Parts: sequence; structure tokens; C-alpha cells
Amino acid sequence: MGPMTLPYDPAEDMTDRSAEEELLEEAFASGNSNFIVVAISAVSRERGLTPIVETLSSAARDEHGSGGPELSIVLAAVPALGYKLSLSLA
Repeated sequence: MGPMTLPYDPAEDMTDRSAEEELLEEAFASGNSNFIVVAISAVSRERGLTPIVETLSSAARDEHGSGGPELSIVLAAVPALGYKLSLSLA
């Protein structure tokens, strides 16, 4: 039998904007679309922005197996949280 794990909601640990920003930066830096969606959803839940969470959850269910929600949904959610995306050379 493997190790016992407990459910974890990152929204519970967000105490301020810097915690949100750290989670979002880590998620986008990972390049993992599922991690990005989880991070955006956690920030949205913590702020009580249910429509964003519902949209991401619905899109994730619709796109199950194909990599997650469409980029357009993620790109719409980021500014709704008060952030902007930018690029830099790797």
C-alpha cells in the first residue's frame, strides 16, 4: 500500500497577492497546462470568483484527455484576476 495522501487546496494557503503571484509564476514556468489551470482556479476560488472556476472546470471536463482547456479560456482568466502575461527570452 502506498503512502497516504490528503486533499490539498492551494487556495487555503493564499494570504496575500504575493502568494497568488508566486503560485501563478510557478505554474506558468512549469509549462504544465494542468498545473496552470489548478493555479488559476485556486486564485479564483480564494477570491470568490466562481464564474472563472466554473468555466475552467467545465472546459477541463470537455477537453479531458486533450491537454486541458483551450488557451483562449486561460488567456481570458488571467486578466480577470488582475494579471497580465508577458514573454521573455529563456
